Amino acid sequence: MIAFLKKHDVGVMGLIMLAAMFLGLIQNPLSILTSTASVTEFNVSGDRAWEVSSAPVVRYLDDIAVMSMFLAITGRLRKLRLWPTIGVGVWLLGLAIAFVHSLLAETASIENVLLVSRQVAFPALLILSGTVLLKGERILLIYATIVLGLANCAYAALELFGVRLFDPAILAVEDGRWVDAATGLPGNFLGWWFDGTLVVRFGGLLINPPTAGLLTAFAAVLAWWTVKRLWLRIPIVGILILVTVGTVSRAGWLLLAAGIVFPLAIRWIGRIASTVIFLCVATAAGIVLSTHGGSGLHANGLIGGFIDGLTNPIGRGFGFAGNFAENAESKESLVGIALSASGWIAIIVIVALGVLLLTDIYRSGGYRWESAVALGVLAAAMFAETAGSIYGTIPLWLFVGTVIASAHIGTRVNSDERLAHQQHPELPTPRV
Repeated sequence: MIAFLKKHDVGVMGLIMLAAMFLGLIQNPLSILTSTASVTEFNVSGDRAWEVSSAPVVRYLDDIAVMSMFLAITGRLRKLRLWPTIGVGVWLLGLAIAFVHSLLAETASIENVLLVSRQVAFPALLILSGTVLLKGERILLIYATIVLGLANCAYAALELFGVRLFDPAILAVEDGRWVDAATGLPGNFLGWWFDGTLVVRFGGLLINPPTAGLLTAFAAVLAWWTVKRLWLRIPIVGILILVTVGTVSRAGWLLLAAGIVFPLAIRWIGRIASTVIFLCVATAAGIVLSTHGGSGLHANGLIGGFIDGLTNPIGRGFGFAGNFAENAESKESLVGIALSASGWIAIIVIVALGVLLLTDIYRSGGYRWESAVALGVLAAAMFAETAGSIYGTIPLWLFVGTVIASAHIGTRVNSDERLAHQQHPELPTPRV
């Protein structure tokens, strides 16, 4: 076994990575199975406080795995690159300042400060972990993500026929979220189409429609670019996209557009035209979606967080943004939480990451699809919070780390696809 892993360039950190992704997949089902909660009455008010202290230990299994993976970095210190490490270091410094600020100003209880700070700190730790993954581990990350996405699709097929092996209402009760009396489903399982029609969303094995949509969309993008056999690629991508649509996860839809359509558009119609078209389409879609369901909350969370960050150089600390924040003025945006908490530091780091990824895409003429996917993950984080944990987004942030590690900084990229991937063999060679 050890010889096999060494041959395929998979170390201990790669095994921990797989464990973290698997635990993230089964975390909510385990939580439901081990829960002592029971649904005795339905709360129709969405304003109820979060009862986070009632969550069982299994809800933090993925957190333990992520911390273990981060500790495993110590064995690969020589592989850490300067700029990604500095970027993550600055990010964590900003969060540390926000954490101390929150405690001194008493903006929220220490339990809530810990929960909210964990939401934005763990993606940074995962990004840094992704920068030191070995070649075999990066390939393993891609194909394991596709498998996890398909596992969510299989469970969604059961949901289509009204079969749910794990009762999502129990999970909602533990989180203090409301349950709809008519359907017996948590509020996040009810969504709206563009025409305002109410629909029951797929939750997948993650038992969370928004997060399930992010994972299946990410798996669809990776399958599109890495599965070479057409007869296998088309059904896999098709199934993953259909389930993503069924989750009514706007962040998932955004990731599909950024990871597949955007790089293809750059190749076909050029950088300027594709960028203008995408900005116009995104603006129109944003205006329409903001009037349906919780999409407006995501936009308000991002705008509110940006205003907080812009007007408070060191940030306001944790407590004014996010679902866990006791005095939340804006919600439903992971980036919004970071901006509100850390101020200018968060703005600088996020803008720098976006510029790096965009530059990498444009210099390669769209052939660096990996950077487009990473940019899509960053954009999705602007309109999603993944409240309470990172159980479904572990592969997304790890992948962003792999992209940053291989991105061209201050160099000119050859637009030939084959040559570009010969220079960067850590990811599977794309179809040609």
